Amino acid sequence: IYIYISILIYNLNMDNIFNVIRSNKRREILGLLSKKELEVGEIVKEINISQPQVSMILKELRDKRLVEFEICGKKRIYKINSNSMKVFVKELNRFLKELGQDYGDEIIVRR
Repeated sequence: IYIYISILIYNLNMDNIFNVIRSNKRREILGLLSKKELEVGEIVKEINISQPQVSMILKELRDKRLVEFEICGKKRIYKINSNSMKVFVKELNRFLKELGQDYGDEIIVRR
């Protein structure tokens, strides 16, 4: 039963990740954060959407554990959660292998 529950939770997490990254703006924010740590105001300037929208997207990404933050004074500095991204990339590589495509050397997470 434990193994079944673990697999079920893992699959639900992967479904959540795929649902989150289907949005262009979410992927754009993840792309920015993959290059460097940023605070909300810096992200707003980079992608030209409102601060409330950026904050909402960051909350979604936090809820799915794709990003994390550190509090620095009154600011939150966001960064990619490399552990979650590694799990996602591993799953993506598994999926591609099932399709007969092996991109294992091309799709990796470095942080």
